[in-house]
Amino acid sequence: MLTIGIVLYNEEKQLQRVEQNLKVLKKYGLNPLLVDNASQDSSPGLLKKMSESLSVPLLVRTENNLGAARADVVNVCQDPWVGFIDGDCTITESWAAAVARLTSESNARPSNSSSQVAAVGGALWPGGLKRELYRRLFQSFLGNINSTQVKDFKRSGWVLHLPTANVIYRRDILLAIGNFDVKKDRVGEDLDISYRLRAQGYQLRVDETMGLTHQLPESFTAWIQKVFNYGKARGLVGFEQRVLFSYPFLLPLVFAIFIAVSVLMNLVLIEQWRAWPLALYALYVLGHALVYGGVRFGVQLFGYFIAMHGAYSLGLWYGVALGLGRRPFQQLMKMGTATHR
Repeated sequence: MLTIGIVLYNEEKQLQRVEQNLKVLKKYGLNPLLVDNASQDSSPGLLKKMSESLSVPLLVRTENNLGAARADVVNVCQDPWVGFIDGDCTITESWAAAVARLTSESNARPSNSSSQVAAVGGALWPGGLKRELYRRLFQSFLGNINSTQVKDFKRSGWVLHLPTANVIYRRDILLAIGNFDVKKDRVGEDLDISYRLRAQGYQLRVDETMGLTHQLPESFTAWIQKVFNYGKARGLVGFEQRVLFSYPFLLPLVFAIFIAVSVLMNLVLIEQWRAWPLALYALYVLGHALVYGGVRFGVQLFGYFIAMHGAYSLGLWYGVALGLGRRPFQQLMKMGTATHR
């Protein structure tokens, strides 16, 4: 029916949560597969004991490569469906029941759809001490754009991308398009697979019954680092798929140019410029933060919005630079006429 891969790297603090998830998966007849992605902490030994005590297969890798780890799960899977959750996710019995139902159907699509569904995912609700801050952050377009991350879906629908923290795929379709990209060794393997699936005419569905809790970083610096990596992955994948000059890629690129030009103009023409574009941006974000955060979270949200926009935009440009280093410069020019697939 369904194999659920749980890829882990240095997550000894999450193993109690992982063990509980395994018990829920097995209770509903789902087939979990643990993957130690070359961890350097105490988790390899703990995972081995967990694997033996719960009779769950354990795949041990010698190289920390997320894309290759996902591909390995797809390759060893014997079920028609293969899915993924992360070690910092918490599933419920209702989630397990939902994916069991979806994968038992002949195809996971509404009866009026003529396109084949290749993947189904769900919302990622924030967990941890800052869950309310993150919830308010992602309620807003300024903190979410069109991501499924922390979005509370009220009904099923079609999306552009499904994160591998909460997704199930048709295994035969993944193999047909070449499986996960092993060059995506840190992040971006899920974004890449989403675009390749859609480029082949498949659709990605979000199901309102598949929501789960996702632990997000408690540290501000850890969150900004994660956002930078998200941006880097989107920039590189956008470059490779020739959709860089389309929504939602274009907005962070324009924002970074706006900041750079504003700072430059302020340095060169300080009397005439007076940094008013930056001031207007900051005032708008502050007002937005107060609306979505209220008195309790407003100031904190303001800092998160500003830092996220900067980190994500810088990461996206860095990803573009990585792409330019791999392909001729002429490839960038061709993107100007590319459409969003």
